[in-house]
Amino acid sequence: FLGPTFTYSPGLNDDFWAGDWERFCLDRHRKKMVSDKQRRLIEKKIRDLVQSHEVSDSKKIAVDYNALLLHSDMGGAYCLSSDGQIFSVSWDTPDSVRYENDARIRNLVLFQGSKKNPELATVIPQKTQLDKICPHCNGTGVSTITQEINIDSIVCYCGGLGWIPYQEAP
Repeated sequence: FLGPTFTYSPGLNDDFWAGDWERFCLDRHRKKMVSDKQRRLIEKKIRDLVQSHEVSDSKKIAVDYNALLLHSDMGGAYCLSSDGQIFSVSWDTPDSVRYENDARIRNLVLFQGSKKNPELATVIPQKTQLDKICPHCNGTGVSTITQEINIDSIVCYCGGLGWIPYQEAP
């Protein structure tokens, strides 16, 4: 991303004003997050959940936010909208939605969500040459600490992918 150093110049950038540069960049990036085929898959999964008789947090997210719940804990949930946006919802303040712009967190959520929904694996970004091997797991996706203490419920910093996106890499 370009930094949030944008300054409004009347007539030059009438589409947005100072402070909106980051949102503008994110919006442009988000539009490219999923293909039409992936979008249709996500929409179908949301529609199936809404129409189901299931009573769960997943259905509540599908109904209330038109999204898929991919990862949750006692604090809230990470969700996937049909256009590929990842956002979080706090259980304490469900009216407050926060869109995730951290590539590492987006990857973590998509990878962990694909464990429960294997058909979503196609939405997970592929490692590029600029991305770095995760120093916490040495590329295995499983933290060496969790291997030592034999606990599989702790997710590595990389989210289980074994690599960290270029913007986040140390």
